[in-house]
Amino acid sequence: MVNDRNDEGASPGLGGPLPAAGRAEDGVVEEFIQLHSAARERLFSYALAISPSWHDAEEIMQEASLILWRKFDTFGRSTNFFAWACQVIRYELYNRRRRESRRGLVFSNEAVERIADIAAQQGAEFEDRCEALRLCLQHLPSADQKLIELRYHRDASTATVAERTNRPLESVYKSLQRIRRALMTCVERRLTAGM
Repeated sequence: MVNDRNDEGASPGLGGPLPAAGRAEDGVVEEFIQLHSAARERLFSYALAISPSWHDAEEIMQEASLILWRKFDTFGRSTNFFAWACQVIRYELYNRRRRESRRGLVFSNEAVERIADIAAQQGAEFEDRCEALRLCLQHLPSADQKLIELRYHRDASTATVAERTNRPLESVYKSLQRIRRALMTCVERRLTAGM
């Protein structure tokens, strides 16, 4: 299972101790943790998409994370960490399927390949969509940004947003609906135009 705790001396998502601090490889450790942490949620989504169950995805992610750390010295720094990690996850799934073949295979290797390719593509599309949304949010009027901040970043209910902004509830609902439509249009336009 993936360790999401951040105990002293443990890497988030790796579940084990890191090399002792103060050694020459500290920069490498930090680089790995930074890359792995930034991609961890997307990598788990990828593992989940190609795994038979949530539990299997957690175990595959754990094993793949350890392999990524052990083989980090072979990672080409000018290449894409996410793509490299997806390849490791895919191979770990194949190894796991081979070891546990007595459970019976739900998908053929070809089907897993197709699912994995689609999951990787959707991950890239999601990243583009998030970047477009970030840019669109920056161009909202400040009053609209404040509503979005209150409602989504602070996870306040619409009633709470109305109370904090001294506005009628119906007005806040309508404003949020208008802002969501504007953001959706902006995101689609940016994606179509290539941002």
